[in-house]
Amino acid sequence: MDEGKKLYNKKSGKRILLAGFDGDRTLVSYEGGKLGSSWEFVGHTYYSVDYWQGIARKFHDAIEQETDKDKKDNIFMDWVQAGLNDLKGKDPQRVYEQTIPYTKGVEQYIRKIHSSQANVRLAIVSAGLGIIFDKISEDLGFDYCVTNRLGIDGNGMFDGTIDINVTLHDKKENLDTLLEKVGGVDLANVMFVGDDYNDVECLQAVKDAGGLALAINPLPGVVDIVSQAANAVIQDFTELEMYTEIR
Repeated sequence: MDEGKKLYNKKSGKRILLAGFDGDRTLVSYEGGKLGSSWEFVGHTYYSVDYWQGIARKFHDAIEQETDKDKKDNIFMDWVQAGLNDLKGKDPQRVYEQTIPYTKGVEQYIRKIHSSQANVRLAIVSAGLGIIFDKISEDLGFDYCVTNRLGIDGNGMFDGTIDINVTLHDKKENLDTLLEKVGGVDLANVMFVGDDYNDVECLQAVKDAGGLALAINPLPGVVDIVSQAANAVIQDFTELEMYTEIR
């Protein structure tokens, strides 16, 4: 990773070797629901907003009120199962045909990195759905995409199963695994961008190591804890050039 131009952290002057991004409300901002998530994006393809949001409110509020990590994960998995039951038998093609609701500036920023041939690895680490982020990864040229993937049956329909790779509390472990894949990259040479409480551990670790941790437009209920874990808060990807440079 020593040839060509490089991406730098303006704050520290250090090179960024891995740029990691959360998915929901970071790379994409679906405005049709409370959480702006890929689960909502997929669910609203088949069901009314009122129906799907009713499910979201029930489980999300329960997660926010729970303090025990294991119990939070159990509620999250109950939420996942409720969604899987409703999606079973539905045609994924309807999702593929939807326009991706990118957060402002995402496409321009990532394409600038590619057009300048900046030598940095790009990664998506999200508890969202691969049906959305695999498409983004392919369209924008990410090197890694670690997400949760809906199962497809022999007829090409959702089969009611999911391959869980990212839970509410293991995103940092996934980031550590990526660092090893890249070749043992230090957290000081990482940029991580996220918005919610499940990004806090990654943001805090990157910040503490001297890397670049950016909180993007955190939700009101978690704005304090997410913002405090980061070096700075941004509203969208047009502000990333205030903190990074290619040379």
